[in-house]
Amino acid sequence: MSSTALVDDYNPSVQYSPNWIATEQLPTEVDGTRHGAAAAGLTATLSFKGTGIQVVGVLEPTGANGQPTTQYAIDGQVVDTYTAPYTPDGQTTFNVTFFSKNDLSSEDHTLVITNMNGQSPTLFWLDYFLVENSSPPSPASHSLSHPFFIFDPIRYHYVLVSF
Repeated sequence: MSSTALVDDYNPSVQYSPNWIATEQLPTEVDGTRHGAAAAGLTATLSFKGTGIQVVGVLEPTGANGQPTTQYAIDGQVVDTYTAPYTPDGQTTFNVTFFSKNDLSSEDHTLVITNMNGQSPTLFWLDYFLVENSSPPSPASHSLSHPFFIFDPIRYHYVLVSF
């Protein structure tokens, strides 16, 4: 049976190069946190065991510098580049999948995300990873069989559920 592990951006298995922006107490992000890259060349690295990986984050309104472009490398090979679409003023989109790779061998892998051009006020915002058929990297990850999000209007935040 396949499983999915959620790895939050604050999980210690995620390693950041210096100068990432760490933001907490956000009711709309998973676990209330996210990390932002405001300069080209910043990297985030996740080592994981699994057959697939998704990188999920937040799109904020497009600023004067355009939307960020990010590059994704697995085990030293660049496998994709993502340029975020235009986002109108006043609109923020949560739970955006920036990258997905589902045909990996079931072994240890290293994912490196490189921010190519995000600048303040337009940043690359990372919220969490989903690792398929995984061995969780630490107790701080959540194991799911069929994950999805629902919005809780009373507590005004997203809740990750599975069945």
